[in-house]
Amino acid sequence: MSPRSVLSVLALVVAVSLIGAPLTMHDWGEKAGIRAEPIENTSSVSEETPVLQYESLSPNAQQAIRVAIQRDGVTIYGTEDWPDEFAYTDVLRQYVVVYEGQPYRVTTAGGIGVGKDPVERTAFQLPFVGYGLFLLYVKRQTDRDDLSPRTPGAFVGIGASFHLLGPEFDFWMLSPIGFSALGFIGFLVIGWWSIRDAL
Repeated sequence: MSPRSVLSVLALVVAVSLIGAPLTMHDWGEKAGIRAEPIENTSSVSEETPVLQYESLSPNAQQAIRVAIQRDGVTIYGTEDWPDEFAYTDVLRQYVVVYEGQPYRVTTAGGIGVGKDPVERTAFQLPFVGYGLFLLYVKRQTDRDDLSPRTPGAFVGIGASFHLLGPEFDFWMLSPIGFSALGFIGFLVIGWWSIRDAL
């Protein structure tokens, strides 16, 4: 398979994944927050507060606790990624987790993520759908022998990176609004290039 054919297949895969953003990026609508603060005085903890040992937690919960300690809290998008050991409601829930001999007060809460309804959420995802549609055009252009694969390759790479920065990985670099703005900028750039190239 030639490099141009490989690029064409990759462009198709990335384009379809972005056109399907309401499905592939569905985690926007559900978020849970976990905070962990060291406890200096254990007498301040209620006897009814559950005490959990870090070693007894699931790998998913262990990672959430580590990140919450390192970053002063973590937000997890998508209920399927929420650690089962904790409860997530609009009322704060508290736990004590003993990590490396240090007790931490762990507070959890859950709620609606970006966009309070599906229509608003879809509006945030539209730049990615548009990017995917323009990427289909770019894919068609990669089949032309007179078009260098460099620019289409860059657009495929940018399209794939949207998934790495987005809700699937809990917006680890940009906020949801910033991520959507980045998608809109990407949509404008690829749209301008596609329209310019078609003229």
